[in-house]
Amino acid sequence: MLATICYALWKLFDKRRQANPEGPFVGGSPIFGAFAATLFAVGVGLAASTAISTGLAPLLPGNQAMSVGLFALCTVVGLVAIYLR
Repeated sequence: MLATICYALWKLFDKRRQANPEGPFVGGSPIFGAFAATLFAVGVGLAASTAISTGLAPLLPGNQAMSVGLFALCTVVGLVAIYLR
């Protein structure tokens, strides 16, 4: 999970820095916007994780609800980092 969050933070930071190297940035650095977007992605991922692990995981035999939820969380955070500008 930590690797996913670090990847998302770096990816969003790099996109912001390359898109507009001169700014303007909130707080004077593109890291603050990337951090806020990563927190947003984690929140959306937690919501998706809860929905999937409580709704879908019991239907899949042999899978733990926690592992299905963690997979969903990591997937959502990664997708938001890739597709969010």
